[in-house]
Amino acid sequence: NHTDKSFQKAAKKGMSIFHCNTRSLPKNLNLLNDILLTLKIPPDIIAISETKLNENTPDNIAIPGYTFLGTNSQTNAGGVGLYISENIVFVRRQDLEVSANSLESCFIEVQRRKHKNMIIACIYRHPHNNCVEFQEMLRDKLDHINNLGLEALIAGDININFLNCNSDKFTSEYLDMLLNLGYMPVITKATRITEHTATLIDHIYTNSLEKLINSGICAADISDHLPCFCIMSSKLSNLFTEELNMIDFMSNIDIMDVNKNMNNIINTLQEITDKHAPIKKHPTEKKSK
Repeated sequence: NHTDKSFQKAAKKGMSIFHCNTRSLPKNLNLLNDILLTLKIPPDIIAISETKLNENTPDNIAIPGYTFLGTNSQTNAGGVGLYISENIVFVRRQDLEVSANSLESCFIEVQRRKHKNMIIACIYRHPHNNCVEFQEMLRDKLDHINNLGLEALIAGDININFLNCNSDKFTSEYLDMLLNLGYMPVITKATRITEHTATLIDHIYTNSLEKLINSGICAADISDHLPCFCIMSSKLSNLFTEELNMIDFMSNIDIMDVNKNMNNIINTLQEITDKHAPIKKHPTEKKSK
């Protein structure tokens, strides 16, 4: 049971999500906890890909202050989970979830009194999953969320390399599908780096980019995937909205370069966000020496 204060607290501070592919949650839980201890403000949601949990997994994956929900894989790999801050009021949306031989997902709806409810999801798409079927499934889910009038943050290891969007037809079509539905990827740098490759396969999408405060990648060593994060504001200023309405996105569209289009849009929106909702240091925060 949650009190009225829980509703108010969740509504006031917006929403933050931290996503990480752990390549086995039980094995790397201590490393995850070490990273979380370095954060000044704990994330509202911790989304985990490749949990590798099953019915025989020891029950030792708790993180203090969070409630855990998960979807196990039918294989020895995969699986997803969400750690949800105890300050957040939510319901699980199993009607939106898909669990198959090569795909797992976990969806919740965060309930907020003075703002739109928000869908939070973690998805893991196995590398051998059918790309076309996945795109069609996700299109239906995202379109349904839009029709419900809900905001959304979708995170996960999707195993679709956005760095190939200019050279791979499916990747380009997948990105176009997201943009056509009003979902913008907020992670634009490589998230999985090896000695020979660098790929952007860990994604976060939102249909409320105008509320984006910050997003990025953490240089943290849990697996060969880098954690990524996104911080959203709960509301907009009127000046922010007015300036957004004045943007002519079509004037910057290059039909030959999808990567350039996405970067131009994100940079434009980031400039406006920094202008109207800059990140400020707390008055009591000590300056680093």
